[in-house]
Amino acid sequence: MKLSRADIVRFQDLYQTHLGKDISDSAAHEQATRLIRFIKALEEPVNSDQDTAFMEEFTPSPIPRRAPATNDNHQQPQGGDTPKENTWRT
Repeated sequence: MKLSRADIVRFQDLYQTHLGKDISDSAAHEQATRLIRFIKALEEPVNSDQDTAFMEEFTPSPIPRRAPATNDNHQQPQGGDTPKENTWRT
């Protein structure tokens, strides 16, 4: 992608203003080019085949549920709401 010297200088100014860092001409050219490609990719319409493939790939699978405990020997709280009133069955 062909960027003018003015484009590179403007990108460097924006980079300095927003990020507080100076970058070289070559880094500014590379970063600006990547940003432009990214914006263009966002603007491209997605056809239904691409959308379906994306949804199939990134749709999360359901979270498996744990089976309820079947051990009857575990202790259950019994009593009131305060720790002093809460006693445990053995």
